Amino acid sequence: MVNAMSKYNDEERKRIIAETYATLQRGAADHEEPSPVPDLPPEDVLAEALARPLEDRVERWRREADEQTARFARFARERRRQERRPVPINWDVKIAEAIAEERGFLLEVLAETVAELADRQTRATEDALRPMQIELSELKIANAELRVANAELRVQQSADHGSTIDLPALPLRSRAN
Repeated sequence: MVNAMSKYNDEERKRIIAETYATLQRGAADHEEPSPVPDLPPEDVLAEALARPLEDRVERWRREADEQTARFARFARERRRQERRPVPINWDVKIAEAIAEERGFLLEVLAETVAELADRQTRATEDALRPMQIELSELKIANAELRVANAELRVQQSADHGSTIDLPALPLRSRAN
């Protein structure tokens, strides 16, 4: 149920209430009910009615359209006012949402930190292995050179294998048994 006074702002409500009390006090003082229609002599009412021009269709349509637009505007204001009213808040849900959001943020920060530390560790490991890799490459080159030399010696030995090698004569010693 919508309160009839809810469509007015605070200043308008205070003014309406003040006018209502003033009217009620005047009516109570005069022991009569206030009349919504001002008391005019009958000839003044007739003169006022004749002074107003008659309404043609277009003017009537325009007046009705303006009245309808005003009603729609009042309805829209009332709807916006109701939409702005605070809804009951479930604080447990709000707190749980805030905690979940904070945890999500912390997880993101931790993931970034872990990724950064892993990257640093990878770079440090690569930097430490680089001298060893260079030394290993040098050893592979030396090993290859030694294999080439060994192969050359084997070729030379196989070429010399067919010939007899004369060894120097051994000094003869006397043996005593």
